Amino acid sequence: RLPRQRREGDAGATETGLQPLLTNIERVGVVSTYGASQWVVLAAGDNGRRMWSHALRPLFARGCALSWLGLYDMDMTTDQQRKVFLEKVEEAYKRF
Repeated sequence: RLPRQRREGDAGATETGLQPLLTNIERVGVVSTYGASQWVVLAAGDNGRRMWSHALRPLFARGCALSWLGLYDMDMTTDQQRKVFLEKVEEAYKRF
């Protein structure tokens, strides 16, 4: 997560120079699919999650919550596994 340090006269810019103008967004939910296993994704740095949490979330409200649901190894999942994942997504976003 990028630090959010305010400097005098910078209208809320972070120390990276980003200016959070989407401060009305307090929660972000992401659903993603991966062709690789969770271990491979983690070893590679989980770039999608990192992009949302480190590059985009600083543009939203301070303390913006990020909800992430991922279906890993999608190419090898069964219809039943995909169905269970979709039910999990539906349940998670009922409360969102």
